[in-house]
Amino acid sequence: MVEDHMDTFKRRRVDDNPFTRCRLKTPQSDDLAPCPEDYRTSNASVDAIDLTLETFDSPYTVEESVSDDDALDELSINALTDQDGSSYIELNDFSIYRVPGKKRGLELCTLDRLQVEAGVDELCFSGYLSAADLSFHVHNISFSILAIDGYGDGNSTDVDDKICIQSPRAKGHGFWYRLGKPADEYKAFHQPFIWLATFTKFFVEFLLDEEDVTLRRFRSMFPSFLRQQYGSAIQSWHQECGFQTDFGTSVVAYVNYLYKECYSIDSDDLKLLRHPIWQEINPLALEAIPFQSSSGPDVTIVTPFVYDCFSDAYFASHLTEQEPLPKVQAKITERKFELGLTPWHTAHVERPSLVEHLEQHRPLKVHRGDVVCIKPDADGFWKESSSTMWYAYVQVVRRDLESRTKLDVLWLYESSHTTIGDSYYPYENELFLSDNCSCGKEAIPIEDVIAVVDVSWFVSNPKAVSGYFVRQKFKTVEEEDSYAFLTLRSEDFACQDHHLTEFEACCRKYHVGQPVLVSPEFEIGADSFLQPMRILHFNLDQEKIILRKFMRTSDEDSDAPPNELRVLDDEYILPASRILRHCKVAHFPSRDQVKSPSNCNGAGDCFYILESDPLSSQSSLPTPPYSHDDDPRTSSSSPGTKPLPALDLFCGGGNFGRGLEDAGIAQVRYAVDWDAPALHSHRANVEEPEKVQFFLGSVSEYLRRALKGSEDVRIAKIGEIECALAGSPCPGFSAMQQNKQSWQSLRNASMVASVVSFVDFYSPQYFILENVVPMTNNVIVDDRKQNVFSQILAALVALGYQVQQFLEDAWSQGSSQQRSRVFIVASAPGIEPVHPSYSTHGHPPGKEIQRKLGRTSNGLPFGIRRFDPTPFPFVSAKQSTKDLPDIGDSLPQICPPSPTTAQHPTKASPPASACRAGTIASGEAHRWLHSSNPVRAHPRSKSYSRVDPDRLFPTVMTKFELQCGFNGRCVHWEQHRSLSIMEARRAQGFLDHEVLVGSPAQQLKIVGNSVDRKVAFAKGLALRESWEATVRRRGEVLGEVDGVSVAEGELASETDRSVEDESFTTTTPHPSPEQIAKIKWVDGQVRPRNFKAMLGKFQAKSEGSRSRASTWVIQDEGCRWSGDYPADAVVVRRMMAELESVLRARDETGSDEEIAPATQAAE
Repeated sequence: MVEDHMDTFKRRRVDDNPFTRCRLKTPQSDDLAPCPEDYRTSNASVDAIDLTLETFDSPYTVEESVSDDDALDELSINALTDQDGSSYIELNDFSIYRVPGKKRGLELCTLDRLQVEAGVDELCFSGYLSAADLSFHVHNISFSILAIDGYGDGNSTDVDDKICIQSPRAKGHGFWYRLGKPADEYKAFHQPFIWLATFTKFFVEFLLDEEDVTLRRFRSMFPSFLRQQYGSAIQSWHQECGFQTDFGTSVVAYVNYLYKECYSIDSDDLKLLRHPIWQEINPLALEAIPFQSSSGPDVTIVTPFVYDCFSDAYFASHLTEQEPLPKVQAKITERKFELGLTPWHTAHVERPSLVEHLEQHRPLKVHRGDVVCIKPDADGFWKESSSTMWYAYVQVVRRDLESRTKLDVLWLYESSHTTIGDSYYPYENELFLSDNCSCGKEAIPIEDVIAVVDVSWFVSNPKAVSGYFVRQKFKTVEEEDSYAFLTLRSEDFACQDHHLTEFEACCRKYHVGQPVLVSPEFEIGADSFLQPMRILHFNLDQEKIILRKFMRTSDEDSDAPPNELRVLDDEYILPASRILRHCKVAHFPSRDQVKSPSNCNGAGDCFYILESDPLSSQSSLPTPPYSHDDDPRTSSSSPGTKPLPALDLFCGGGNFGRGLEDAGIAQVRYAVDWDAPALHSHRANVEEPEKVQFFLGSVSEYLRRALKGSEDVRIAKIGEIECALAGSPCPGFSAMQQNKQSWQSLRNASMVASVVSFVDFYSPQYFILENVVPMTNNVIVDDRKQNVFSQILAALVALGYQVQQFLEDAWSQGSSQQRSRVFIVASAPGIEPVHPSYSTHGHPPGKEIQRKLGRTSNGLPFGIRRFDPTPFPFVSAKQSTKDLPDIGDSLPQICPPSPTTAQHPTKASPPASACRAGTIASGEAHRWLHSSNPVRAHPRSKSYSRVDPDRLFPTVMTKFELQCGFNGRCVHWEQHRSLSIMEARRAQGFLDHEVLVGSPAQQLKIVGNSVDRKVAFAKGLALRESWEATVRRRGEVLGEVDGVSVAEGELASETDRSVEDESFTTTTPHPSPEQIAKIKWVDGQVRPRNFKAMLGKFQAKSEGSRSRASTWVIQDEGCRWSGDYPADAVVVRRMMAELESVLRARDETGSDEEIAPATQAAE
């Protein structure tokens, strides 16, 4: 118990600084520099505003003072003596400040800075020394010793009368100055310190009471310790911090002071500094995650394939290719075959020769299903394409009214016709089927056809064919900003059917009971935002939809979250055109039990209803059927799916990964970063850190070890990663980077090649990359244009992945900052496409300007800013921080949570504007703003500008540079200070209870380098919908065999399987008659030449045997037709045999009509 240690405590009255000792042991000592690097609370600002830049006289010479030596001579006779025999004199009406003549001299500060902040080895005080009836005013008395009694006294909860300081003179006389009542100007500094000193006492006593205290153990057990040890005696202290129940952020914010106090009273018996928690949170000794030194040169390690793709990049000098060991390569090959990706390190393939095709006999015979080549139109839109030939897939051969033969075609693109553009693409024999057609009046005359070429379909190995091959479709829907590489499917060989009416399409897309978002173009509300409603009925006669409206609780309760709903009885009959998209409505017992994703203020179109709300329970209308979009308790993942194990590269503080985890799509199992405070912050917020492998080192060292087949548990094995994510370093591409050719800038830029190498090596199901939008800009090096963004797309597509790109504005997903980023999403073949994240929050004023990621070869923009209607308005800076306490000028730096005090806002006007208006007519600020720096002196300079509370925060950077003419808008709109770290955290979506380890400068760097949490959450929801749709589709395809359904959408694997060729599966167990009877034939039709093939999807489910994706090939008249499908090999052979009979029947009859194989009847 705590009482057992009372006799062992002994006040250490020596001028000993534990941080001097710590700094001697660590190379990171420079991080402890004076302001702004000193330690502060998460609500503290990183820098104080000082526009005067002038010194000033002490404000405390209000009356005649005496030296403390003279005061001691007069007061020593009446000095008091405490229980341990120490003599002390009272100090009242005191103020404590920094030593005059030193940096920030005479500035008031709290006692926790003494011998904690670098350079603060002593402080000064002014006040009244008193004993009995005598009192003397003293001024500018320096001291370096602080002592607090009461540690280990479990019966005492107050320390405000146990705080003593000692000046050199007092030490010589053997006296202490015990602090009493502070001066009025110092109350705002002393009262928070008393709270901290009391917390420190409780913290020390908790360490004494427990063994092997970790941060996780402290956060979970400390509140119960306080209740059991002190009960209601600490009520007022607990009230000062808002009755918080998680003190994790407090222990990290004040870790240096806590460490100093524990060091001062520690002994071999107490062992206070031996608890593991110090290794987790002490910035000077972060050892919970060991640093991994590099075992090779300081270069960017890449795989051979990636090196080929980026060997001409302007940062190629930083790249070094490394081959995997043979045993590792075997696993890579197996993994790629399993997912239908390009085989490992498939070499460059030249463009096929068209000579023999151009020599074909005339007139040409063109059939349905042929691929023809046509001379390009020199006056067309494809001005940037160097193609000498266009290719088209023939859908229909017909004659018009004038008996001219016309071809209805779908165009095939070369890589240069896509978003890859002029970037290097290794497979010149690959074409991409488009959704652009020339049909009807735009049909191609057969005279325009130059030749008919052989094309192989659904091929995964570019070297397995002699001519062209197609495995993907390049989707181009301009109005949806959809430019994506997607796995080729049977329905892609025909023009899309657009003959459904809006009502028919709505009936197909939605169902009764489903909650939807409805356009506000009808009078159901006063605002212009989408309204959540529930479908009650489809009126087939009137082709209208009957819906019930929800009311937003925030309309009547301003404290309610904007996505909290109440059920109303109001019904509306609306046309289908008013329904824009579905949403989710969950149910919870009470507001404090709302869980993710419904607790994100509407992110992801997630609403909720409180079961305890009396208004919602009083609805008189019948409840519609239950919808799968209503999740009564909202689990993080849907039934039948589990979060995918993920690798988080350049993870930083973990905001990106946790956003995906919040969405339920991923569970980070491996995290890699080189920055110790960032990675320890990531670890500090993981519920079960023992289940996550943290690698503190470079990604190149990680990949180097992986390629060598390391058995280190920190290195993921092939097959263990289903989702990879990366926020690669942005300084190499950032608009703030003035020298993009510097060594460090080139090194940062080269990391994108490292990221693609991880995809090549691990072959995850999903990969998502985030970076700054300028990464999409062209870079001119040696008069040659390069585009890193397009080269990344080219590399991922060449690997066989489906690839999409998105421009994401943070404010459109509920964030309160003006941050735009580019996302590249890659998914394995066959996975359902990832839909763009719908905007849930509107654009603020000034953000209506269009923005794009780039243009395709035909000049059309892609990756454009979306202007979707939204259910919520944008969230302003003031709205997102309205519940934070008023910290004034932030100088005290200790801020237990307290109610916010409203103030009148000052106008958000830059000082440059004030100078022009004459408000600042002279002084240091005037001279600063009229300096020779043209940016700072510009009329639109943002130097020392206030944030507009009714607009967005500026993009959160890694540091606040108030003097910067570009990024100086980081002064608070009301309080005279820079923005605080907590405000930056709110802007970036960090949750309040999450811990950031390190100095304030290190914490802000972690925040600024992070991916916005709400954007990450939105992308996670999009990936989750894609994965769930994939699981459902695979389950439907595989069906149920012998009463056993496919678990969680997993595709089975065969136990007896051999492969003679990459394109053929040659042996497999023969299914039983019962199993054959259960074969489900699915309409997956493709037209090779002029017959229709029905693809059989079959699963032979038996004990211990699961099937997996096999490769099928059909060869007809020299045209190879192959692809990867989840099909049993026996079924494929049976299907091919039936197709042969169809072909024989066709040959016998001489008919060119399509003949459906007998297998079609089986469906």
